Amino acid sequence: MSEENKKKFSCSKCGESFGAYPPDDIYKIASVDKREGEKGIERSYMCSGDSKHKNTIYWYKPARPFAISKK
Repeated sequence: MSEENKKKFSCSKCGESFGAYPPDDIYKIASVDKREGEKGIERSYMCSGDSKHKNTIYWYKPARPFAISKK
């Protein structure tokens, strides 16, 4: 994966950083909160601090644009 796809986050426990890549080309929106009623991919990452805390990131599809037809 290219570095341009990498997202940076801060650990929820200690504030140390960690990097995460989207799981694929479809799920590109990252959130630390699980969205009810929306299908997402859950991934766990370890922070770069000494304690290596586990952090969960949820990946979602971007909203799809839609077209309005003129009649």
